[in-house]
Amino acid sequence: MYDALLAGNPKYEGLVQQIREHLQKKKLVVVCPNQATRRMLQLCLRAREGLPLRELEETDNGQGIPLITYREIPTLEAADTILFPGQFSYGRRQFITTAAAPEIRYLAYGDEADRIEQQVAGFHQAITRMAGPNKRRQAWTALGGAGETPPDITVSQGPLTIEFTRSEGEKVSRRAVAAAREPDLSLWTPFSTPEYDVEGGRDTLSMEIEETLRPSEPDAPSRQDVMVPALRIEFTDGFCYAESDSRMTVLLPSSEKTDERRADGLQPEDDVVFVDGDQRRQLYEAILERVERHPAMGVTYILVRYWQQAVREGFTRLGMSYDEFLEKLKELGSAMRTAPGIRNWVVGNVLGPDDAQNIRRVGVLFNDEALIQEWKEIDRALQRIRGLHISLARKLNRVIIQAGLTGRHPDAAEECIDEELNLYLDDFRDSVTVHRVTSISPEATPVPYVFTGRFFEKGKDLKW
Repeated sequence: MYDALLAGNPKYEGLVQQIREHLQKKKLVVVCPNQATRRMLQLCLRAREGLPLRELEETDNGQGIPLITYREIPTLEAADTILFPGQFSYGRRQFITTAAAPEIRYLAYGDEADRIEQQVAGFHQAITRMAGPNKRRQAWTALGGAGETPPDITVSQGPLTIEFTRSEGEKVSRRAVAAAREPDLSLWTPFSTPEYDVEGGRDTLSMEIEETLRPSEPDAPSRQDVMVPALRIEFTDGFCYAESDSRMTVLLPSSEKTDERRADGLQPEDDVVFVDGDQRRQLYEAILERVERHPAMGVTYILVRYWQQAVREGFTRLGMSYDEFLEKLKELGSAMRTAPGIRNWVVGNVLGPDDAQNIRRVGVLFNDEALIQEWKEIDRALQRIRGLHISLARKLNRVIIQAGLTGRHPDAAEECIDEELNLYLDDFRDSVTVHRVTSISPEATPVPYVFTGRFFEKGKDLKW
């Protein structure tokens, strides 16, 4: 289970340490980048760490820690410290400098810490210039007319010094930046490690748009030493290598259906379907990858992964047989009848139980507080993923056909895969390609395995 928690938030240990430091002496608020991260941290902190949490609207009895998103910051009344476990975009960082707390802490990495300091300091220095007498006079004139003069301000807010304290392991550094306004803001970044949540300079925790799926690159040269016998299949616009018994998806334009054939059974004029340039890859997998990375699905997949790992590790830890597992569940009131059903949970053949109470019962059996407390949320997550899988399976063939028969279905782009996630066929148009076979080599030749099953454009020079 520990691995599942870290997979959801690699900064988890640092976050727990910061919360425990503040628990007894300061009023702490944790601000999450999005609802998915917030939900995941609620699960982790309450179930695994036993930390007291509360909703922002609940009465503050001095015990619970509120977890909010950046959108809820304007409703924040007061706090000693605001802690940000995730990274934020430029605009959000500027926004939170107005939060009602004398101390702001970030869990950030080296270059991210540099940007935070530069942006916060620059923001307040800009305020200093804009609030100066000359700028005020210019603004007043523009708004009130040349004949108007701004009222005198007799009370000065005084200078402001922003103190940046950076802690990296045992190394602590400080610097002060002069700005304006009275409140003092402190930013403390507890540690630096290789970046995990920035991809191409963009924050993946709060990212709302995913990159278009791209063909994967060949593996490292060290893996290209594995040689397998493969046929060379020529297409009108390229070629591929495939092992004789490998299965390839063939599009049947006349009937607008798909079929699977062995590579050595292909014929000239056959249309072969590739997904992301890979014959072995299925569009179903490509769609599910996109869905799993979708911000709206973040907490759903976290809960599903937690259940799957919890039941697998708990079963292994107790050393029971499937029959023993079944009997224990029956003693707790389960209506499960067969051990194979239990096995399907453990090995992952099915997402989870049909009876949601079995999630709670498994939690009781394994003494897993997360399953006991979150069984309803986990069941909702399982139902959502199960329904999405069924929907995708029904639409898969049509998606392949409509994406492959370019021009024959001009309205194909409007084919909705999932309305709630705003996924349409057109999102995967570039992922699916269809190539017509012109010839197949009569004999197989040794080829690096990493080159098999992949489409290469005509003229591509492969070396091994």
